[in-house]
Amino acid sequence: MFINNLKRPIPIIYPLFILSASVGLGTSGEAGELNGVWQSACIEQNVTVGDGLPAIPGMAARVYGVAWFRFGPRPEAEIPPSQPDPDPDDRLESFAWAFDDSECSKELAEVQVGGSFARPGRGIPEGEALDLTTAKVTMIPLASKVALGMSIARTCGYGDWKVGKPKDVTGCKDLGMPAAGDMHFDLFAIKTHPAKAAAEVRLTEVETLQFGKRDGDHDGTTPETRPDQLGDSLFTRAETKGGG
Repeated sequence: MFINNLKRPIPIIYPLFILSASVGLGTSGEAGELNGVWQSACIEQNVTVGDGLPAIPGMAARVYGVAWFRFGPRPEAEIPPSQPDPDPDDRLESFAWAFDDSECSKELAEVQVGGSFARPGRGIPEGEALDLTTAKVTMIPLASKVALGMSIARTCGYGDWKVGKPKDVTGCKDLGMPAAGDMHFDLFAIKTHPAKAAAEVRLTEVETLQFGKRDGDHDGTTPETRPDQLGDSLFTRAETKGGG
């Protein structure tokens, strides 16, 4: 949910906090439920590090991206039989995909983040406080040029990146990834909007999710630096991974 609000900005990389989507909607109404699936639009992203070089070997400095994430447990049908217990109520999972084109059809890489969340109470009049904790981060190259570039650069200490093969990048400083146990202190607000009329769409309203605006003294790295206002980024409620 932020594009250039990191001291070392690497949007696409941390899908919970980065992708921003501006959606034309009507007047907002009463807030809805946080639990469920949310997804961004396909938007252009800056993926450079502080020196202006691409953050990920094999990628351009600007790419396109989509983020998807879920707050709360998965439906029983999605839980593998090998998992004996149901998901915890505070489960958080997210995915971010980087693409080479504005249609988001030419895949470059995928990042998966697993963790947990807590809602400690009201943050500001317009939004509630939200604490996010990282458990594991995984990255998957989806294009040969990305796998090759990351292997040559030994990104995160690996020299054998392969297309479609995931690697644990939790705490990887090369990509600015959070370590296990790292927390991010944010805000959120959920609003409903009248849906635009379309013959193939029967929805009467759309739910959107906003997070806090990170800048300067409000970067979310501690409870004291939690954002004090909502950002412009919007995510819309989805049903399945990838927005199906």
